[in-house]
Amino acid sequence: MTFKKRLRKESAYYALLLFLYLGYLFPPGFTLLFGRVLGHIAFFFLKKPLRKMRCHIRIAFKDRFSSEEIDLLCLRNFEHWGTTLFEVVNLLKVHRIEDLKRKVRVHNIELLESNLRSDRGIILLTPHLGNWEVTAAALSLFGYKFAVLAKEVYDLRLNNVILKVRGGRKIINIPRDSIITAIKYLKQGYILGILPDQATDVSGIYIDFFGKPAYTPTGPAKLSIKTGIPILLFYNYRDSLGRINIVFDKFIEKEYSDEEELTKVWSRYFEEYITRYPEQWVWMHERWKKI
Repeated sequence: MTFKKRLRKESAYYALLLFLYLGYLFPPGFTLLFGRVLGHIAFFFLKKPLRKMRCHIRIAFKDRFSSEEIDLLCLRNFEHWGTTLFEVVNLLKVHRIEDLKRKVRVHNIELLESNLRSDRGIILLTPHLGNWEVTAAALSLFGYKFAVLAKEVYDLRLNNVILKVRGGRKIINIPRDSIITAIKYLKQGYILGILPDQATDVSGIYIDFFGKPAYTPTGPAKLSIKTGIPILLFYNYRDSLGRINIVFDKFIEKEYSDEEELTKVWSRYFEEYITRYPEQWVWMHERWKKI
């Protein structure tokens, strides 16, 4: 590892420790304020992520936004992630659903409840939109058996912090390549959360995403077709009052036998969610990179 990469890795870790400490000091009600301040600072200093965000917004929305509007969208995006960081830290203080009720609103929960069985869980798909960690915490505190299929963070220390945030609510963390383990939990009636809207080095295909080919994981489709377990799409977003809204949106009822076709179906819905709340998606991620 080069000195520059090592320095960046160490900086990220100690910055996270600092925010953990501040998160314990600040009351939850100040999360929105301090998140926005942190986002403003990041907007002016993190030039490389800002360039990526501008480029990716232009790819997705073509000429829909002017340069000034794109800059404003980027600023709102930085504010969103600053707020999200403090929200995640504050989750360490949350141990009862009552602690979340004022901050979280759930919509269309019947879509989840009517299709969940003790011997057959649900594959729950969502993009990296809003604050998915709050969703995981809320579902767990509501009493649902919840597991997450995700890649480990490159830094084991950072990964352990994430596991601590989730583990306090008995959320099962399954490594991304442990499909057999994922199937085992699904057959025990677990909800399996997956965020498959990023270009990562897993089994996948290139499909159009906002009109440009993007490498997309086929794991969720493969899992659903192999087990016969349905997919439920949802998204979450932060509203103007700072509340996280969890919206269960689309239960994919048709049985698919083709992984590419099913992957295209959920991906199109993801485009719709991101278009509704573009200031809350991960534009700094290189979604259209070559794998």
